[in-house]
Amino acid sequence: MFQKVNPTIEVSLDKLIPFENYPIEKLRGKLLRDARDELCGTMPYEPITVRELNPDSENGSNVSYGIIKGHYLVAAAKTLGWTTIRAINIGWYSDEEALELIPTGSPVGLLYKLGIDIYCDNYKESEGYKRAATYELYLDDSEYETSILLTDYIDTYLLENDNAYESKYAMGNLQELNEEDCEYLPIAIDIITAIHNSKNANKVLDERDKRADAENIKAEARDFVNRRLKRKDANYFIQMKELVDLNSEQYNYTNLQCKRERAKILYLLCTLDLLDYPHRKVFELLNKPSMENVDNLLYGWETSNGEIVHHIKTSIEAELSWKEIFKIQDEVSDIWERWNRIIHKARNEIELYADNESILSQIMEDINERGKLINKPYQVHYPIFSTPLADFYLHIVLLEYLGHVNDTLTILKQAEKNKYEVSEKYWPVMRLFRYTPFLEEDAKWFFTPENAKKIAKYVYLKDENTPEEVRNLYRQDGKSNVREKLIRFLKLWKFSQLGGEHNVLGDVSVLLVLSCLQCIFLDDKNEIFKYSFHSFERVNTSGKFHVQAALKKDESRQKRICDAEKLYWVRKVLDRCYANIGFNDALRAIRSFEMLCYDVVKKIFESSSLEVLNARNDYYLEIVKHGWLD
Repeated sequence: MFQKVNPTIEVSLDKLIPFENYPIEKLRGKLLRDARDELCGTMPYEPITVRELNPDSENGSNVSYGIIKGHYLVAAAKTLGWTTIRAINIGWYSDEEALELIPTGSPVGLLYKLGIDIYCDNYKESEGYKRAATYELYLDDSEYETSILLTDYIDTYLLENDNAYESKYAMGNLQELNEEDCEYLPIAIDIITAIHNSKNANKVLDERDKRADAENIKAEARDFVNRRLKRKDANYFIQMKELVDLNSEQYNYTNLQCKRERAKILYLLCTLDLLDYPHRKVFELLNKPSMENVDNLLYGWETSNGEIVHHIKTSIEAELSWKEIFKIQDEVSDIWERWNRIIHKARNEIELYADNESILSQIMEDINERGKLINKPYQVHYPIFSTPLADFYLHIVLLEYLGHVNDTLTILKQAEKNKYEVSEKYWPVMRLFRYTPFLEEDAKWFFTPENAKKIAKYVYLKDENTPEEVRNLYRQDGKSNVREKLIRFLKLWKFSQLGGEHNVLGDVSVLLVLSCLQCIFLDDKNEIFKYSFHSFERVNTSGKFHVQAALKKDESRQKRICDAEKLYWVRKVLDRCYANIGFNDALRAIRSFEMLCYDVVKKIFESSSLEVLNARNDYYLEIVKHGWLD
């Protein structure tokens, strides 16, 4: 069937009528600023949607149009002095039909659908607002559908933020910056002023002191421009390019939006480095991805440097439009999830052939061939359609994923050194244990003296065990409280499954528990987990992670187990699981394929724009998803 295609037309602004004549001059806040940026951006703006209000007009020049979607774009176009705007004409619609199409989250939709007039001083006292206070608004104007609490949406996007910003360059401040504001000296003056304000916070300054301070600020700002911004051999822009992978020179700076964003990024990074975290070497942090540099506050725990990353992310999010934020987040997470699915599909495929040496040998050859292909140089160049701030946000988002990638590769390489051999006679029983579930409440009977005698040979992998070895399994004292260690490990196991439908060995089984006990009793008691991260020395005074000590620690801030160490424990136990059921050759193939995929993801996530990211992803998918994995 043929579908009607609504024409895109150029409409005069004076022929556009807001729904119910809503006064669009009231529109303000972050969405209005985002609409102006969209109209002035490097990418074509999305046309507004209109209906014909007087379709029977004999003279086409008398036709007027009612705005359905795009009230903000029309308001922004008027502030920019435009006379026309592109629109999709959907023909004649009644008021009732038009209201159905108007986005609920626009001030027009809020007023006529939910009865909330956000520009009324006491709108929070209205019945409509009280009914909708916990309403979850779906931002369905975007292909990247997501939701946000209505109250947060109104405060963040529709109203002007009344927070007192220290500087007009602060992220989230809607104060417009002109060409002069984007020059280096005004930016430097605000940076030095912020530093002086911090130093003088608890001082009482008289007028003479204030005048002297103002003169000092001007002098220091000029020096800052010359030493830190203009020097060709050592300035913040060089650090941004070399350490943050943000080449500030690749954007079109005849565009005021790009200039404004460069100014705000510069102010953010300088104040982070000199004022907020002066002893944390923020630029180095942004160049050293690790799990300890990830913002995990969403999950309720902290990493060593997550606070700084959270600060940067939320600062940038206060400036970007929600469309840009969710586009970046969704595209990156989709790529990450896709490669995780590939890894786990391959794991399942390889397990099917665990007893077939010939097929496993072919799989290993195939993995090695793919490894050669992905290591061939591959460069992709795309024109830059984005802006400095969007690319900086992409870098921060990718930085967190790269932290997982880098540390997982570290874990795999260290685990590769652990060789676990299990006599073939234990495999059949161990395979039965794999499908025997273990619940947390089972720990009470599992560690009784009677049961310890039964499981001892599967823990120590020998038929005869000494009374001391058996006693070590069930004793609960300061010397060997194995049950508590197991419970701590199960927390690590649960942590490793976060966000994952990708459960490696299914639910917790007796095999998993026995493998954990083997790691406790049979592995090197002095093993060191070779791991470091940004500000490692500040957090870990010993400079070492003792692997066995991880199960003795609690989760207090002082004794917190780092995330990579948790995953290393999970990896050790999983490797023992495979050894216990006779899947050593399959384990080697699985590990090789994992390392191949994480190497690929690392190459993909070291991209400077979404265009390059997606092009690299498509290229490497063609290499890896070929043959037995299709």
